[in-house]
Amino acid sequence: MRSILRRAAAILMLIAAGASFAACGKSAHFDGAKHGGAKTDASAGAGRPLTRARAEKLATALNLRARDLPGFTVSKERQHATRAEKGREYKLLRCMGGRTSSDALAEASSESFERQAQVVRVSVSSAVTIVRTPAQAEAELKAIRSDHTRVCLTRFMGELLAGQTHGGASAKLVSISKATPSAAGTSGTFAWRIVGEVTLQGVRVPFYIELVGFSRGQDEVELLSFGLPVPFPATAEQELFALLVERAKAGGASRAGKGARPPKTPSLSGPRRVQVSL
Repeated sequence: MRSILRRAAAILMLIAAGASFAACGKSAHFDGAKHGGAKTDASAGAGRPLTRARAEKLATALNLRARDLPGFTVSKERQHATRAEKGREYKLLRCMGGRTSSDALAEASSESFERQAQVVRVSVSSAVTIVRTPAQAEAELKAIRSDHTRVCLTRFMGELLAGQTHGGASAKLVSISKATPSAAGTSGTFAWRIVGEVTLQGVRVPFYIELVGFSRGQDEVELLSFGLPVPFPATAEQELFALLVERAKAGGASRAGKGARPPKTPSLSGPRRVQVSL
């Protein structure tokens, strides 16, 4: 969640510094998608607990890759948070009852991939955390799906947007809504949509941030999409979400401990290429 929030903040700074935007777009949907199998590498044996090194390798392998998104480029947005941004992140995570870094075996995130066509701009990224037990993942999933999370997100976004006044532009929060996508083979899912509005020279332009995720065993996987002035295409978002589910099912850390099979690392060959039409 921490890296996802940092990217959302970086995106908003770029929005506020922009010069020209279009008007409203249509809504996307948090519909589920059908999931298939994925190729995996051979397992290294059975009965071993999940080590930190294996968890780090797994977390990296589950994330989105450039080859998954033809036509997208790696964003050059700022990745390092300021002290003020870190403070807001900390308050949000504490509000939601979030973990500290020491509570996880491994955390990894993808690059932020972006694409622009005329005045339409979209981006997407992912983040994976491998926690110590399935019970911990279930508890954190329950927390992020709760109505209290809306309160925390509203407070965080209000503080974040209040400072976005670059180049005469101002930004405000319009709404926060949640949904529960369908994803067979997971322990559960969540989805939050944040709709905001940027005003520049009297022109109001909407933007959309969608955070969709799931847990499976010890795996916690999140997909962040952004769109201005229209949401990230719904069909493409569903395909990317399904791809992350497939990778978790193929190589995820379902359980660690005596007698458990070690997780497999999803193959880096032949990723599904998701086409995004703007």
